[in-house]
Amino acid sequence: MEPVAIKEIDLSKPTAAVLYKTEVKALRRLPEHANLPKIVGNCKGSATASIVLNYFPYPTLQSFLRERGSIPSSAAFFILRQLVRFHY
Repeated sequence: MEPVAIKEIDLSKPTAAVLYKTEVKALRRLPEHANLPKIVGNCKGSATASIVLNYFPYPTLQSFLRERGSIPSSAAFFILRQLVRFHY
């Protein structure tokens, strides 16, 4: 069994239900890509909604940059190439 990450959304906020539906729809439309999460499932209850994604055991780009500070341009270009490379 593959590990997963579960994103829980508090539906008590006024726009949360719409944002949940939009996020699920967007995730389902993403092409297969090694550097993008893949939606495994989702469910919605009366108080919360959940989105189940495959687990990435890596830091987010934001936390990586916070930890490292500025990075050389060659590293930035490498990251950028990883972000925009799609396999159709």
